[in-house]
Amino acid sequence: MSSPISPPDNALIPVVKALRASQPSLGAAKLNVLLLKEHPEWTVSEKRLKKVLQTEGLTLTTGPAVTNGKSKGPTDANTKYPTSKLNPHLDISAFTEKVDAVFISEQKGKGLVAKAPIGEGELLWREDPFVHAAEWDVYDLQQTGNACQHCALPFVPAIPTLAVACSALNHGCSAMFCSRLCLTRAQQAGHALLCRGRNPPSKDLLDFARKERWRAVLALSQAVARIMTSWERGESEGREMLEAWGTFATLDQDVRAKTLPEWEFAQERHRALWNMAYDHFITALHPPDTDKSAQTRIRKIIKRPLPEDVREALFSYRGFLRGLGRISLNLDSHGGLFLLHSHMNHSCVPNLAVKQPPAGQAQKYPSSRIALVANRAIEPGEELTVTYVNPTWPYRRRKEALKEWGVDCNCERCEKEKHEEPEKAEEEDGGDNDLERELRMSFGV
Repeated sequence: MSSPISPPDNALIPVVKALRASQPSLGAAKLNVLLLKEHPEWTVSEKRLKKVLQTEGLTLTTGPAVTNGKSKGPTDANTKYPTSKLNPHLDISAFTEKVDAVFISEQKGKGLVAKAPIGEGELLWREDPFVHAAEWDVYDLQQTGNACQHCALPFVPAIPTLAVACSALNHGCSAMFCSRLCLTRAQQAGHALLCRGRNPPSKDLLDFARKERWRAVLALSQAVARIMTSWERGESEGREMLEAWGTFATLDQDVRAKTLPEWEFAQERHRALWNMAYDHFITALHPPDTDKSAQTRIRKIIKRPLPEDVREALFSYRGFLRGLGRISLNLDSHGGLFLLHSHMNHSCVPNLAVKQPPAGQAQKYPSSRIALVANRAIEPGEELTVTYVNPTWPYRRRKEALKEWGVDCNCERCEKEKHEEPEKAEEEDGGDNDLERELRMSFGV
């Protein structure tokens, strides 16, 4: 009989999750006994099992119990506001000379301030996204080769002369690019990992996101693919990209969802969807070591091994929920995640407006690009703000909607309107909007 072996994490973690799901109240010691009983060919110390339970969010706590192998409790029970960090690698001068990034406060986190006078109507900068999960009508065009897979430019009335197809066209990928430049940029951003031809399991991941209309899953997959691809080019570039990813405002998805009044009644449904999304995500981008064919497929694309800390940050269940929450906080209404734009905090009377390219300029400016324009004159030292919600909404509707971002706005307008608005306005949204809000907060965007 051969000696027991120490299983790799990719083989151990799924088994531990299944055990925790079936035995939610067992402590680590008893769970370890059960683990070794089911897998006598393994040797796993209690210390190692505890580490897996902790990193995967499966430990028992004095708070809520564990369900479906995933912890019900947040990473930090005292976390109330999103956290964010300044990006030391972001060259703001490449966008504009009139803006600087600063730390505003513990509640607000980072923000942008004016360095010089800004005139009303002035265009401050244009920005292309870090990742872009297109609106579903454009996404559908992309999946049929009728819009650029990278910049989301629709091919209307016909495919451009300079357009090129993905090299895996004959293997199931229908992606088209409006030029070789967009193809190159898409390759640098990790297209191969989400290419249905080169990485077939990505099809199930993308189809799941489309079926559930869950753009946060789509954008998170793109972000992780971009980080993995940058790591392939070099460790220093990979570290820099991972650090940039970590500077976006963050509040774990399960922490965000727990602000819902319906959470106690709907949490099982939410968690089931999170679990399904996570399974598709892992299968496509980080298959277990035991799946040799899947490992071979991924290593043809990403040859440089990811260090353990990077794998944990990107592929643990806690990292997945953190990524979903991060995307949901920062993704704009058109599906873009932007390095500089994401610095800006909310105001109910914003001094900047986010502009999309006019329809008539689609060939000049990609539909994924945004422009930041001043709503009024801005003095040096003023914080630059945008609105996270429709500014024409009444006070209580704005306040309720801002909970999605962990924002409790007490601006001068809010302070004035909360005393003027009738109490009955709280109920003006009706049940349909309550359901929509619940789904947005539990799913992400």
